[in-house]
Amino acid sequence: MNRHTKLAIILAPFLAIGGYIAADYYSTYEKEQVKLLPLSLNGECRLTRLDCLLTNGDLEVGLAVNKGIMTLATSHPINQAVISIVSNGQEKQPIALTQGDNAMNWATPLPNAEQHASSLTIRIFIRIAQTKYIAEVKGGLIQ
Repeated sequence: MNRHTKLAIILAPFLAIGGYIAADYYSTYEKEQVKLLPLSLNGECRLTRLDCLLTNGDLEVGLAVNKGIMTLATSHPINQAVISIVSNGQEKQPIALTQGDNAMNWATPLPNAEQHASSLTIRIFIRIAQTKYIAEVKGGLIQ
């Protein structure tokens, strides 16, 4: 056996262990990255007349405004739901929705929403673990 073969036999286990450790670090790094995904409209949406159905993959989000209350119902449990209202080009303070009886039902009061539905712009932010979903409703229509 020449010296190159001996060196390869000695180094191979160290390279295999090093490669395994590097792959583990890389996969952990990929899992920790925050993903930002858009929610797209499925069907027609008028907030005060119909429930809006937003989708991304297997996540479905139903959104409605009824009697001054905005409700959000999801197909999977979520960690956080926040909306912000844009009026005259100025974004107001974000409003955190409160969890209902489970992590799939959320709601918040939205005063005067029905009177100003045609001029409302609402931005929706939903978080599930490290994945964040966003959508924007303009004038009662999803954009």
